[in-house]
Amino acid sequence: MLNIIMVMFHQRSKPLSMMIVKYERDLSHLYKLYLARLEIDSNIFDNPLMALDHYQQNHGRYTLILLDYALPNMNGLDLEKRIRKINSQVHIIMLSGYNIDNTVLEDEFREAKISEILLKRIHLSDLGARIIRRYLKFSGSFSIVNGKYYQTKELYTSQK
Repeated sequence: MLNIIMVMFHQRSKPLSMMIVKYERDLSHLYKLYLARLEIDSNIFDNPLMALDHYQQNHGRYTLILLDYALPNMNGLDLEKRIRKINSQVHIIMLSGYNIDNTVLEDEFREAKISEILLKRIHLSDLGARIIRRYLKFSGSFSIVNGKYYQTKELYTSQK
């Protein structure tokens, strides 16, 4: 069998930085530690008003924002609307424990410019893979070596 495999790499022009707004601080710390292994810098907030204040002062720093739908003082969609007034282009990933089949919620999520909706209880490796694929537009497998993201694609397979 002959396999031809192409290996591509991507050196980021600037570091990937992410803001995490999630009520469960322990879980947020776990996300932060895991994302650091993927060379993704992140700041965590459990208060959406403090997160919004920080974002107003530092909006150019973040490429991605991970929002929990269930937050104190306001829900994730309300926070998303306020963030969009500051920066309409930032990628926002929403974590939700709710089934989006609810018609009212479904309409709200569709109206919001959420890049992706993930159901809670997501595995850390799946979260990391989704973030990297969205940011680098990768498909298939990849690895990180010395700050470079390597992606492998099988171009040709011959079976003799």
